[in-house]
Amino acid sequence: MRHGIAPFPNLRLMVVTIIDQGTDKFFTGVEFGDEPEPYPPGVARPARSVPRALVDDWPHEPSNDPVVEVARTLAHRVEEAMDGRSAREVGRLSGVDYSTISAILNGTTWPDLVTLAKLEARLKTDLWPAGVAVAVAAHRRTPQ
Repeated sequence: MRHGIAPFPNLRLMVVTIIDQGTDKFFTGVEFGDEPEPYPPGVARPARSVPRALVDDWPHEPSNDPVVEVARTLAHRVEEAMDGRSAREVGRLSGVDYSTISAILNGTTWPDLVTLAKLEARLKTDLWPAGVAVAVAAHRRTPQ
């Protein structure tokens, strides 16, 4: 043992994400050796649909779901901030993998805060769609 870390030469650890193309639902798990396992015991995360699966015409059709509308608006803002640059170019600039940027634009991922902060810092613009979720939720409660 060195520096408090025990060596495990035979341990293979991989994070695995599986997307069901028919439903656009995904499952992320951790694989140890040959047997995949979901999260550690007691820390289960249910599969959820990707944003594009929750709206008919991603990203053009607005959603009446506040969470989906935030993701859709965020994707539009990222695309505008890219200003014609490729996902690879923006990835090199921001430190965000280009495939993550593409997934945001295509609605196949829920962007995390680290990704959003890196993109905002390097693209020098606010991307978070402040107020969108509140507005959509308020509109849903208003009788028509």
